[in-house]
Amino acid sequence: MPRTFREMSQDYTALLPRLRDPLQLRTVKRIVQFSLVLPAVNERADEEIAHAGEKRRKQVKILQEWQSKNASKRYRDQIKCTPNLL
Repeated sequence: MPRTFREMSQDYTALLPRLRDPLQLRTVKRIVQFSLVLPAVNERADEEIAHAGEKRRKQVKILQEWQSKNASKRYRDQIKCTPNLL
């Protein structure tokens, strides 16, 4: 029974040119199915792109604030440790 629904070939490169001819394809009376996996395309909507950009800007702002706080703290600690030379 499986032989009536499918056909296996040892050499598909020889079979394909023969099946390009419409008359030959009609005589086969089988569905020719090729395994084709399309690559996944990540399509993001404009809203998603805008939201991701806004989120990234917020994260950059928070990081810059954190860095400035650390820099000012280091500066204050450095002033405390240095004696007054005047």
